Amino acid sequence: MSSRHVPGPSRGRASRTLLATALSAVVLLPWGHGAAGAATQAAIPEASISERAATAHKSQFPNIKTWNRLAQCESGRRWHINTGNGYYGGLQFSSPTWRGYGGGKFANYAHRASKVEQIKTARKVRQSQGWGAWPHCSQKLGLGKQ
Repeated sequence: MSSRHVPGPSRGRASRTLLATALSAVVLLPWGHGAAGAATQAAIPEASISERAATAHKSQFPNIKTWNRLAQCESGRRWHINTGNGYYGGLQFSSPTWRGYGGGKFANYAHRASKVEQIKTARKVRQSQGWGAWPHCSQKLGLGKQ
């Protein structure tokens, strides 16, 4: 996108203003293919932008309340639990999952890591596998819908 030439020191600010105005007017969705096979691009109304951004933010960056709800379902919110069933910690990581997503840098097993360290690792798991990594509880809590 090219910007108009604005003489003097305010040029950068004016260019950013023009860009911000253009971007706030429309959001372009990823390229898709229409029925005829031609590449198409769709625009959505500005009112939908904030709704979509809020939904995307919730699903991409679940807050501590969401992780606590999941841990309550998975382990009774006992972050240091080890029942001997092969799953560890508040979010019930298997050893391969814990190590595979970097949890091993915090502790050998999830139940030996802090709540914050478990959530940091869980974010990586969720980003890769989605809420399906916790199938029963995510469904029970309606997390797959986010």
